[in-house]
Amino acid sequence: KHRDLVRLVADQFSEFDFRSPYVRDSYSSDWRSRCAVWGSYTRANPVFTEQHTRWYGTGTKQPPADLIITPVVALFWYLGDGNLGKQDGCSDRVNFSTHCFGASGIEVIRTALQAAGFARTAVYSDGGHPRLYLKHDSKDWINFIGLCPVACMSYKWSLLGSEAKFRHAGQKGASYACLD
Repeated sequence: KHRDLVRLVADQFSEFDFRSPYVRDSYSSDWRSRCAVWGSYTRANPVFTEQHTRWYGTGTKQPPADLIITPVVALFWYLGDGNLGKQDGCSDRVNFSTHCFGASGIEVIRTALQAAGFARTAVYSDGGHPRLYLKHDSKDWINFIGLCPVACMSYKWSLLGSEAKFRHAGQKGASYACLD
């Protein structure tokens, strides 16, 4: 991950004594080239242990049935597993990588999204991997999660096909400023 994104996560969880971001040498996913990998850590903490048990208690990743999607949860989920994609070749939509969840896990997420005001969702298969997407105007999602908090992730706020132009939700053609 990018250093600024790791710093954002560490700052968000500062009460849990996250350590300063560090970099280590690693290999790319295809093992062909070396790359830098940013990370952070905290000492063992009962809160994180409890959350790990809630999400991985069965041995596989499964969202807890009482999942609540707040703007902060949504922002960090989108930073990690979301993107804007084309819908019907002309407009943008919000997509999420949900391939690690089974059908029941995706239903938990859909229910949580509905409670957050995003009732219209759909799932499609991307090479056999389920991906969840919102059938809402992407501006509604951007208004829910807010401005891009780190410049390294600003591409997730841009429309595909635009040459580094970012749109502020609701203002066609305006610059979309990221907070640094």
